[in-house]
Order: sequence, then structure tokens, then C-alpha cells
Amino acid sequence: MSSDADPVEHPAHYELSHPGLECIDLTAGMSFCMGNAVKYVWRYRSKNKPVEDLRKSLWYTHYAENRNEPVALTCRQLGIINALQHQSQTEQYEFQFWNALRFGDYPKMCRAIAMMIRLAEGKNIDDINQELES
Repeated sequence: MSSDADPVEHPAHYELSHPGLECIDLTAGMSFCMGNAVKYVWRYRSKNKPVEDLRKSLWYTHYAENRNEPVALTCRQLGIINALQHQSQTEQYEFQFWNALRFGDYPKMCRAIAMMIRLAEGKNIDDINQELES
């Protein structure tokens, strides 16, 4: 990536999030709501407003779920998700989001985003996992 990211064709907040991948290559062909949900998860660490971006993603995911919007992915999109999962192996809930997206599993996508929000708010992952077990 060059140090001069093009704010239109290659915005820095997308390139920094997942080097070598293009968000639009994953979201092209998705519904408006799912495309936005994915976009906000994609960039949440790079825009300096992670909680806001994740809450937007959760809103769009709920909206798509309530409208029963299908998630049908192409082979190319599945390849991008594989790469995203590889990049996010240390980010448990981001990994879970990408996996749930692969299967169009809205409840699991929502749960993963909710957990990412809690972490972005400064919650300890052990405390979050304890809450889930009780």
C-alpha cells in the first residue's frame, strides 16, 4: 500500500483494516443492508469510532434479518471471507462474524457484533465470557 491512499478509490480506513483485500469486492452484490453491515465491521478499527461503527453494523444486520434478506455469496466472496478469517484469527468475535456471514446466520452475526461492541467499550473478554456462561 502506498503512503498516499486515495480517499475515493482506496480509502485508508479500508486498506488499513484488511491489507490486500477490498471491501467492495465482498459487498458487491449484497443487499444494501448487508453491504453496510459488512462495511462497518470491515473498518471499525480504522475510523477511530469503533463502537459507533459496530452499532451501525448491528442495526443493519438486525434490519436485514427482520426483512429475511438472503445472504448468497459467490465463490470469490467466500474466498475473501477465508482471507478475512485468516487475518482475524486472534480476534475471536470478528472471526465468528465472518464465519456466520459465510452461512447467512443472522443470530450468530448479531451475537459476534454485540461482543465486539463490548470489547470496543473496554470490557474484559474473560468477564464477557463469564457473563455468557451464567
